[in-house]
Amino acid sequence: MHAAMIIAAATFREAIRARVFVYLLVVVACMVAGSFPAAQLSFGEHERIIVDVAMGAISFIAIFLALFFGVSGVSGEIERRTIYALIAKPVSRREFVCGKFLGVWFTVTVAVCISYLILFALIFLSFARLPSEIFLPWFMALFEMGLLVAVATFFSCMTRPLLSSLFALALYAVGTSLHSILYWVGRSTPSLASLSQFFYYLLPNFELFDVKAEVVYHLHYPSHQLLFCAAYALVYMAILVWGGSFILDRRDLK
Repeated sequence: MHAAMIIAAATFREAIRARVFVYLLVVVACMVAGSFPAAQLSFGEHERIIVDVAMGAISFIAIFLALFFGVSGVSGEIERRTIYALIAKPVSRREFVCGKFLGVWFTVTVAVCISYLILFALIFLSFARLPSEIFLPWFMALFEMGLLVAVATFFSCMTRPLLSSLFALALYAVGTSLHSILYWVGRSTPSLASLSQFFYYLLPNFELFDVKAEVVYHLHYPSHQLLFCAAYALVYMAILVWGGSFILDRRDLK
C-alpha cells in the first residue's frame, strides 16, 4: 500500500502541473462569476439562478477532469510506455492501478473544493450570508466524481485512451438516466422489465448523487440517504479498482 500512496502522490503532482488543470479552474471561476450577470435577467430569483448555474458549471468541469485524468492515468502510461519503468520496480500492477486511481480522485477533489469555495465566497460577499445548503452537493460531488474516476480507471485498464473515454462517458450518461431507462423500457417492452431491473442494480447509479433540486428548492435531504450514497460509492469504487487491476494483471503489455 505504501507504493500505491507514492504513485498517488506522483500522479497528483503531475496532474496539477498540467496546463489543462489550471485552464479548467480558470474557466470554472469565470463560469461561476458569470452566473451573477445571468441571474440579473430573472425576476426575484437571483440567488437560486446563481447557485443552479454555478453547480452545473462545476459539475461539467469536474466530469471533464475525471474522464481526462482517469483515462490517461493507466492507458496513457501504457501508450507512452512509461509503465514499464514502474512495473520493473517492486511495484505490483494492483498497487499501480490503486495509486493512479487515488491520485486522480484527489486531483478532482481539489478542483471541486476550489470551485465550491469560489461559489461559497461569491454568495457570501454578494448576499451577506453563509450558504450552508451548498455543502450537500459539495459532499456528493466528491463521491460522484470518485465513482466516475473509478469507471474511467477500470476502462483504461482494458483498452486505449479514446475507447476508454467513450466507454466511461457512455456509462456515466446511462448512470444518470437509469430510472428513466428502467421506466420506459418496462412500459414499452414488459418482457424486458426483469432484464432492465437487473442492469438497473448492476450499473453504477449516478442519479443518487444528484441533489440539485434539493438545494435549489431548499428541500429536506435525509442524513441516512447521505450515508448510503457515500457507502455505495466507496463499495463500487473498490469493486471497479479491483476489477481494473485484475484485468491489467492478465493483460499482455508488449
